[in-house]
Amino acid sequence: MKKKVMKKKGLSPVITTVLLIALTIVIIAIIFLWIRGMVQEGVTKFGKNIQLVCNDVQFEATYESGTLNIVNNGNIPLYSLDVKVVTSDGYQTKNIKDFNAASSWPVSGLKQGAAFSGNIGSEITNPTELEIFPVLIGTSTSGKKTFTCGGQYGQTVIV
Repeated sequence: MKKKVMKKKGLSPVITTVLLIALTIVIIAIIFLWIRGMVQEGVTKFGKNIQLVCNDVQFEATYESGTLNIVNNGNIPLYSLDVKVVTSDGYQTKNIKDFNAASSWPVSGLKQGAAFSGNIGSEITNPTELEIFPVLIGTSTSGKKTFTCGGQYGQTVIV
């Protein structure tokens, strides 16, 4: 009896090796991008993590007759402000530089002891309260970056 020898066809070892290497590189790239998205880039100010500098920010905010008044009482310059306008329908957050009154906002930020006064009342309708959050500028490996001190570092102004 003759044995039939069947010729099996498959991938050559070279092609298999190339495919395995390519698959490994793709998996490593996916893991790298995933981890990179979870890790926040370090931003510093005065040699400290910028989140820790938020503890030292001190400012007063008042709102009367459509005019927002800010006084920087601390040692940390305020690069900008985020204004959360709360109404009965919800809320909207805008940067102070997005208001028309921002023309009087200092380009380099509100320094220690400086004050800002701007009429934003014509640009917001029926606010019930304003939440003011300081925005700081710090340095990172990719240059200067802004950082908003949110949550407990803001001030609520009842309208």
